[in-house]
Amino acid sequence: MYRISGLMLLFWLAAGTPAYPQEPATRAEADRERRGKKNDSAQPYQPGGLERAMHFAEEKAVFIVGREGFYPKLGSLTTGSGFAYGAGYRDRDLFDKKGVLDLWAATSTRLYWATEARLSFPQLANKRVMVEAWAAHREYPQEDFFGIGPDSARDDQTSYAIRSDLLGSRIGIRPLPIVLAGGGLEYLNPRLGRGKDSSVPSIEERFNSSTAPGLGDSAAFLRSTAFLEVDYREPKNARQGGWYRIDFSRYADRDGGRYTVNRTDTDLRQFVGFLAGRRVLAGRLFTWPPG
Repeated sequence: MYRISGLMLLFWLAAGTPAYPQEPATRAEADRERRGKKNDSAQPYQPGGLERAMHFAEEKAVFIVGREGFYPKLGSLTTGSGFAYGAGYRDRDLFDKKGVLDLWAATSTRLYWATEARLSFPQLANKRVMVEAWAAHREYPQEDFFGIGPDSARDDQTSYAIRSDLLGSRIGIRPLPIVLAGGGLEYLNPRLGRGKDSSVPSIEERFNSSTAPGLGDSAAFLRSTAFLEVDYREPKNARQGGWYRIDFSRYADRDGGRYTVNRTDTDLRQFVGFLAGRRVLAGRLFTWPPG
């Protein structure tokens, strides 16, 4: 009887005692156990807000801005214009899908505004010839001016307004699929006015025609251009490859030749993809004449 009672007591104690896991006998077993716990608690990767925004811009926003028909015009009109917004219309089916018409108008948070109409034929003659023409209007009311050359100083900051009409065309030849060379002509008539930036003086309050040549004058220009472009980006929204361009321009003053000037611009861009193309490193070198 006592033996049976003792056995029942031992069974009850064993059932009520918590079971402790057996300690791993080797380091390999401990590593396997640790990996198992980590896998059991693992959660799917959740990208942060910045990464989600970048993904939207890469996958969606390019399509929105580059879409057919009506589209939003977003971004910037020029350096210092502030965020620009407007609307445009694009038709890629002109002349049996050989031509593209693009019209847009936009303003900005700093009250800059611009409008443009562009007609282009990017792949004529079996994709070896490109032709385009455009007409545009620009009004930039708060452009900054600090003086000319190394004597310019931030304390001399002023603002001026500039209004321009542009009318031009160009043609390009592709001797190779990645090479485009050509030239064009453009008529422009910039007109200067009083700056609208209330935080700094207007240009005529601090400068005159000797310290800021051309102030108070007006001139129309005929701009002739020559350019060479190499483009081997893959794809065109650049996951890898490069885009290199050099432009030579001659601005011929049509009102006496006093302000005729030559200008050379160089724009070099290189793209290096990594993580199977999901991320891209981009580098740019841009040179232009000092202002």
